Amino acid sequence: MAQLGHQVPDDPTDTFPTEAEQAILDCTAENFDLAVYLVASHHGKVRASLHASPKDQDYRSPEGDDRGLPIRGVRTGDQIFELSITEPSSLVPAIALSLEPATFGLSSKTGRSWRDRTLGLLDRCGPGALAWLEALMIAADRRASRLTTIDPQLTPQSPERK
Repeated sequence: MAQLGHQVPDDPTDTFPTEAEQAILDCTAENFDLAVYLVASHHGKVRASLHASPKDQDYRSPEGDDRGLPIRGVRTGDQIFELSITEPSSLVPAIALSLEPATFGLSSKTGRSWRDRTLGLLDRCGPGALAWLEALMIAADRRASRLTTIDPQLTPQSPERK
C-alpha cells in the first residue's frame, strides 16, 4: 500500500478476528471472489457488472448529501449492523459499505474492481459452472426463506432467552 501512497491504518480495537472472520481471511483470493460473487448474484440482479437500476437513476439526494447514486439501492456509507454468525459471543462488527468495487481498476480500499473479479471467475470456472453454483445458492436461499423457524444466531437475545 505504501507504493500507492496510502498508509494501512492501525486497528484501533486490537482484537483478534472471530472464527467466522478468520475463515474469510483464510480464503484464497479466488475463493473469496467466488464467495462474494455468489452472495451478490443470488437474487439475479448483480452478475458481471455493478450498475444502477432505472429506479436508482431516479434517486434524488437530500440537500448536502454527497454519497452519490445508489447501485441496486445501496449507497456508499450505508451500514450493515453487527450480527452473530457462529455464536452469540462472537459478533461480526458493523461496517459501512463502499461502492468502490463498481469503479474500474485497482482501489486502495477494496482491491480489484468487481468487473476484474468476475472476469477472473469466468476464466477459472467457466460460465456453466458459475451458473450452476449460482443456481445452488438461489435454491438454498429460496428454501431458507420458506422456513418459519427462528435462527437464534441471527435473532437478538433477550436476557430471558440466553
